[in-house]
Amino acid sequence: MNKLVELIVTLLNAILKILKGNKPSLKLPHPEEKPDYNLTVDSINVENLMNEWLATYDVPAEYHSYWKEHCHIIVSKQYPFPAATSAQTQTIYIRPEWANPGVIAHEICHIIWDELPETAKNTFEDDLYNARKSDPLITLAWDTIPYMKTNDIEAHAECYRYVGQAIPDSMKTYYPKLF
Repeated sequence: MNKLVELIVTLLNAILKILKGNKPSLKLPHPEEKPDYNLTVDSINVENLMNEWLATYDVPAEYHSYWKEHCHIIVSKQYPFPAATSAQTQTIYIRPEWANPGVIAHEICHIIWDELPETAKNTFEDDLYNARKSDPLITLAWDTIPYMKTNDIEAHAECYRYVGQAIPDSMKTYYPKLF
């Protein structure tokens, strides 16, 4: 009986592959990391966290010193939210359990957004709309990450956080010193 069940499962999987065209499913390059409740304020090395973000998101080496000098990270349990950024002081505040490359990537984009010229901020929405129509990863992020729909600032941060280096060329101007 077990052999019959195995044969039926194998046949059904083969039929599904044929129906799907045997294409691998599209996945975001940087899926959301779960919080790690084993991390503590004392266990987080901010320099290592920054280096992990730079490596995970493949930030060109020529910009590493810029980000290390330009951005300050404060880890504390006192915050009621996973992370926040003061763009004016280039400071990221983060709870230890959320200290991971994806959250840093998102918060870095708030600093970038604050420094973008108003003309760029005004064209971002249209370029994002066009990318959603033409780029499968941006479409996937838009369709699966509800926070992207909050406003342009969060959409900007979430695009980079989930898509990273795979952001379409048409949008890379909104992310200086990341490509």
